[in-house]
Amino acid sequence: MYTIYHIPGIKIGCTKDLKTRSRANRKKYGKDINIETLFEYEENLISVNEIGNIEWEFADHYGYKREAHYSNLVNGINLGNKHSDEQKAKWTEDRKGNTYGFQKGATSIFKDKEHTQESNIQNRNTQNERFPTRTCPYCNKTGKGTAMNRWHGDNCKMKDTNVN
Repeated sequence: MYTIYHIPGIKIGCTKDLKTRSRANRKKYGKDINIETLFEYEENLISVNEIGNIEWEFADHYGYKREAHYSNLVNGINLGNKHSDEQKAKWTEDRKGNTYGFQKGATSIFKDKEHTQESNIQNRNTQNERFPTRTCPYCNKTGKGTAMNRWHGDNCKMKDTNVN
């Protein structure tokens, strides 16, 4: 069911779910707003374009600015913010000269090969401390890390077959 509603002094709107839309409007415009139902239409008796046109007719009648056509909102058109040309120009100006590290010849955060090799050694040592090599007592597989915890030890498939 389509509902065309009126928030006096603010807008005319259209929705399929008045309860949810009312909650959103109260959050946006304040809890003390009055939401009036103007008309309700069965979905199977009227098209989305027609309901959008009726909403606009009510907006014109009450003297409100026409918002995005309801059919465009339902179909996913006209969603999101509309940015002014002034804002877009400001963003363009802000981005000029910024290469984000992708420009040819940009310097790496690693200054030389020694630094890279030192980092690799430190990472290997840290991982060896965190994940020591272990052997499963049931299947004699050797490994390290979380896979050994998940698939071996008390969880090993061979645990039941090797009962002494």
